[in-house]
Amino acid sequence: MSDTAELNRTGGPTLRLARVVARVEAALVLPLRAEGLRLDEWRALELLATGPKRPMSDIAEATLISGPTLTRVIDRLVAAGLLHRIADVQDRRRVLVGLTRRGKALHQRLAAKVAGIERAALDSAPTREDLAAALDELPDPNR
Repeated sequence: MSDTAELNRTGGPTLRLARVVARVEAALVLPLRAEGLRLDEWRALELLATGPKRPMSDIAEATLISGPTLTRVIDRLVAAGLLHRIADVQDRRRVLVGLTRRGKALHQRLAAKVAGIERAALDSAPTREDLAAALDELPDPNR
């Protein structure tokens, strides 16, 4: 066993999960960059492609992007014509963010490639579904 392989098997579950995430994110950088996106921008696009327009607070919570950083991310995506902002009709103080047609097209182009990279990273798990289910069941220690 190489030193790297041995090191990758050390540490607690949090460190081991962090290593997997870091490897997947590193593999995503080039395909995203080829489309002019950063990883945090992809996270926002991915979330918004899964449902309706959302308030910034929901996007921040779901993508783990802090408020000030998320504002810059959304600003860049709006400037690129990938997202749009609209006032919430039920609460005019809230702003909702959604994909434009251009944003939907970009997401469709990249989604299969990103899924393939993620799948390759998880294929060595007992089953991808079991791993995903186990991760979904982990409690939030902050709640």
